[in-house]
Amino acid sequence: YNVGPQIEEIQKKMMAGKTKEEVLKGRQEYYEFMSKHGISPTATLLPILGNASIFTSMFFALNGMARLPVDSLKVGGLAWFSDLTVSDPYFLLPILTTSSLLINLKVGGDGASLDTLPPFMRKVLYALPLISLPVMCAFPAALNVYWMSSNLITITQARIMNIPAVRAKLGIPAMKIRKNPVSSSIWNLEELKNNIEKTRKHI
Repeated sequence: YNVGPQIEEIQKKMMAGKTKEEVLKGRQEYYEFMSKHGISPTATLLPILGNASIFTSMFFALNGMARLPVDSLKVGGLAWFSDLTVSDPYFLLPILTTSSLLINLKVGGDGASLDTLPPFMRKVLYALPLISLPVMCAFPAALNVYWMSSNLITITQARIMNIPAVRAKLGIPAMKIRKNPVSSSIWNLEELKNNIEKTRKHI
């Protein structure tokens, strides 16, 4: 089962707590729910750490080869980025890399679902690729080509693994999404009401 919506509701309760007791109660409910379903917060980071170690090794290796530079990289590119040792003069590769990274986060291609994270953390993760765009513009084209290719392969793999026929063939159970018992509109109304009450207290 996909318990992401339920975890998100518990996290919203924790954030909406006005007193220390309410926050502690929400936190206790969160830990009990995670324990009941055998969910470990750190376990979701293992796939990311595994992929990150491989990515980092390749990243620094390619960066070193481009900085030397390796002669084959000077003519190993395509179209407008024929020289992989210099940055893209049109900034198309950094933009494509950023876009692929955002899609990769959205589909959970690295093996971790962002649904289990608090809303604020999700916003931070989605903002990081955009913040990194100016830095990517200064990268050698080889790094952006590698990063974009890696993202596209990961996205394709994630989409294939979401196909029911493929999951059935590999013996992977189908994802079952439980409907959220409390709609987001109700939560928005409650949050609006809480904000109005807090404003009145400060007046």
